[in-house]
Amino acid sequence: MKKILFFFLFLVRIAYGQVTATPDILWGQLFKDVQLTHTLGDNKTFVDCIPKYEPSIILKKYNQQKTKTGFDLKSFVQQNFKIPSPPNVKVTSGLSLKEHLEELWNVLTRQKDSVKK
Repeated sequence: MKKILFFFLFLVRIAYGQVTATPDILWGQLFKDVQLTHTLGDNKTFVDCIPKYEPSIILKKYNQQKTKTGFDLKSFVQQNFKIPSPPNVKVTSGLSLKEHLEELWNVLTRQKDSVKK
């Protein structure tokens, strides 16, 4: 009986659990356009950007503006997202992989997110 109850609760959790959309789903064509044109230089930066407005607002503006003459995708992203600053990293050449990782450890790790109450 406990196994059936556990399984039922597991199914309910799956059915009603929060699902976070991946960036390609959330941003749709905007995501594809930014990634395919390397608008921000690489394919990681846009994923780390923080939207300044609700996704629906940004996407509506994007769909309205993208077909206009002179549309600048990079400028659009800069106006609608907070773009993270790249870390200031100095790398010593000639290190072993282990030494390289140890040297960069503080850059590669981060503190856990705090929960706002």
